[in-house]
Amino acid sequence: MDAYAGQPLLQKLGIKSGMRVGLLDAPQGFSDTFEALPEGAQLVDGGIGALDMLLWFINNQDVLDQGIAAVTQRKGLRFLWIAWPKKGSPQHAGLTQPAVRQAGLSNGWVDYKICSIDADWSALLFARRR
Repeated sequence: MDAYAGQPLLQKLGIKSGMRVGLLDAPQGFSDTFEALPEGAQLVDGGIGALDMLLWFINNQDVLDQGIAAVTQRKGLRFLWIAWPKKGSPQHAGLTQPAVRQAGLSNGWVDYKICSIDADWSALLFARRR
């Protein structure tokens, strides 16, 4: 995570011009953390419709287990960030990085990047296995 320390969140997440990015179960006010989106990029609360990238916030294993199949089967989705509360966060309910990684791998996706979103959330980036 140190390689991206001090970088803007847009850069950490890889949001680029023209991307349609869904926010699913994001903390209240999260979309306000982005200063300015790249040209033509859109944030979609609720993750509805065709998306290039989805940023899914989950806080416990049950939510992960119940939602992972539907999220990973979305047609056209190229990038999936799964965010979970850090251990020191008030939202932490026991979910861990290995559990998130295993859920993605078990559903045909491969993780290749980790990101500290803020003081409370970390995330893994997945892409479809080729």
